[in-house]
Amino acid sequence: MYIRIGFFAALVCCFLQFNNAEFPNDPKPCKFGDDDCLLQAINFYLREKNQGDTSINLRKIDPIDAGTFTLKQGADNPVNIDLTFSNNKIYGVANATAYKVRGFGKDLTKKH
Repeated sequence: MYIRIGFFAALVCCFLQFNNAEFPNDPKPCKFGDDDCLLQAINFYLREKNQGDTSINLRKIDPIDAGTFTLKQGADNPVNIDLTFSNNKIYGVANATAYKVRGFGKDLTKKH
């Protein structure tokens, strides 16, 4: 008797939990070559998921860690430049907007 009551109570709790659950507002998957869908998805992730999303293994993109890079201008020029930048971070990616995107087709052997 107690097993039935416990099972029924667990079933009711599960139903109530699922009833209050909300679906994620992530964009739907895009079809091959659907440039408008890709554009909307990219802008969604730039605006809404810029701090990352562990459910899809997305790292945060604002700020981006740019690491270390070097700029050198050859010695044969009148001005010789040798610059090394380290510990760089790029801020403001969350404010970016994509305006044009070209997606892949189904056949990846063709030029895109």
